[in-house]
Amino acid sequence: MVDAALAHVPGFVLGLVSHNDAVKALFDEMRPGLDHLEFLVPSVEDVQLWANRLDEFGIQNSGVKSFDHTAGVTVTFRDPDNIQLEFYALKP
Repeated sequence: MVDAALAHVPGFVLGLVSHNDAVKALFDEMRPGLDHLEFLVPSVEDVQLWANRLDEFGIQNSGVKSFDHTAGVTVTFRDPDNIQLEFYALKP
């Protein structure tokens, strides 16, 4: 079952899937394995477009954020298993 499918103009599609009969433990970055998954996009404007798209689908997200410790901007959100996903672009 696909809970959400996010599509972007260039043709990239990301499907977020949950399984009702799966183990009920949510993902935790502190356990060994994947910490998060980041998608590099071409521009800061593209990060904003993704944030807008997440909002359109009602997916809770961080909004576009910029931090002193990184050279870019990001919008983060979580998939149904609680894995953090983010779209990131370098500042011009």
